[in-house]
Amino acid sequence: VLTMNTGWMDHTGGLIESLMATGAILVLACGLYLVSRKVKQIPYPVLLFFTGLILSSADFQIFKSLVLEPEMVLFIFLPILLFESAFHFDYKEFRKILLPGFLLSTIGLIVSALIIALLLNLILNLSFVHSLIYGAVISSTDPIAVLTILKSIGVPKKLQLLLDGESFLNDATSVIGYRIVLGLLGTGAAINSDFVLRQGVFPFLYTFIGGLAWGMIAGFISSEFIALIKNVKAVEITITIILATLVFAIGEAYLHVSGIIAVLGAGLVLGNYGKTKISPSVLHDVSEQWEFFAFLVTAVIFFLIGYEIKLEEIIANGGEILLATLILSLIHISEPTRLRRISYAVFC
Repeated sequence: VLTMNTGWMDHTGGLIESLMATGAILVLACGLYLVSRKVKQIPYPVLLFFTGLILSSADFQIFKSLVLEPEMVLFIFLPILLFESAFHFDYKEFRKILLPGFLLSTIGLIVSALIIALLLNLILNLSFVHSLIYGAVISSTDPIAVLTILKSIGVPKKLQLLLDGESFLNDATSVIGYRIVLGLLGTGAAINSDFVLRQGVFPFLYTFIGGLAWGMIAGFISSEFIALIKNVKAVEITITIILATLVFAIGEAYLHVSGIIAVLGAGLVLGNYGKTKISPSVLHDVSEQWEFFAFLVTAVIFFLIGYEIKLEEIIANGGEILLATLILSLIHISEPTRLRRISYAVFC
């Protein structure tokens, strides 16, 4: 009995430490959010990241109980962020940017990854395959910081949608590219047309189209189920949460399609077709609730990313990091698209 009590106390102590750390992060997040509204040139996620990076050097004991596990990010945090953004997409506007967004997120990403890999191989003398892994991962844009600035300066909505839409679509390309190159490292296989078709084109099409179909079907079923409920806010909001999390998990774990694209499809269907099924008195609350979820997740993710990156390691490898960042920035700025030029110029 004494052993059980001691174990329970240890477990409770760890839980309390985690709750205290989460509370501290949210307090910081609230303060930084208010600062970002005053100083609009610095996006809120960037403030969170650098605050975490600075505090990591001080080695605060309170934050050591929280670890940003990949599984938690992939299956909980990421679906929330993706669904919230897709839910607020207007389908008519999204359709206008679908073709250019698809081209940028596929051909544009592949070309970008190859150029980055070649330059890193030539300048830093890294192996081409390892450089290609880096290129595949880093070429997938994360527009949160850029979009924050674009909104604050009144950039046209179509440009914002193109950035956001591309960020959704290119994740599938990036993941497939990463898996292909990683497979090359494990098998030592040669790259030829047959390998590209079997390991590249066919898996990409299945992952992308299968994910989109699964997400849209799940979104339609959820919309019809919500239509059966009248003015029950708790249940209607809960159904949207179940949809966002389960469509991702089932797609990734059981159907082996892109959970990212599945969440996009589900969010688009529920945010357009499903809005006509949600009770009018509840619709505003659903939208507000998802914005709140996105705020919480953004606070935790960006702070912990900064906190878990050690400033000393960045300084020790500063030359290579700076050169890789410079190569990446020059490639994107020089791409012959107005979108890239504007977005990266604003970000810089």
